[in-house]
Amino acid sequence: MNNIKHNVLMLVGLLCMGAVFSNSVMAQEFNSLSTDVQTTLSSFKGSWDTMDADKQSRLINGAQRWNSLNPEQKQTAQERFKRFSNLPKAQQRDAAAKMQRYKNLSPKKKNQLKNKFERFKNMKPAQRQQLQQRFNKQQRMAPSRMPNRRP
Repeated sequence: MNNIKHNVLMLVGLLCMGAVFSNSVMAQEFNSLSTDVQTTLSSFKGSWDTMDADKQSRLINGAQRWNSLNPEQKQTAQERFKRFSNLPKAQQRDAAAKMQRYKNLSPKKKNQLKNKFERFKNMKPAQRQQLQQRFNKQQRMAPSRMPNRRP
């Protein structure tokens, strides 16, 4: 039972972190879901019929994604969710907004961003710190000129 609650919490975290959402959704009967999805979403069974189709779809997609993860990926997701849930609400909202902006990027832009992040991760710690300091200085000097940033 405790494992089911834990899985549900992780599922909610995955949804917050950008699980795939469907645009065209229809309500589904809980009993029509696959057995593994029903197990993952068992804590929602009592309220399933009162949920709108979009929320059902998000939960189903999140459950399917969760069920497809291997144990190591689940562990990583659990750790990320724990860190996310310990953030202040304002930072959670900011992280969710950033994730949404990332999801709205073109595949080309996403790939460019991933490549830049890989280069950043491969830098020596001193280089990363220097780059971070330069970025912070730019932020302080002209925050309104940064794309997708609120002043």
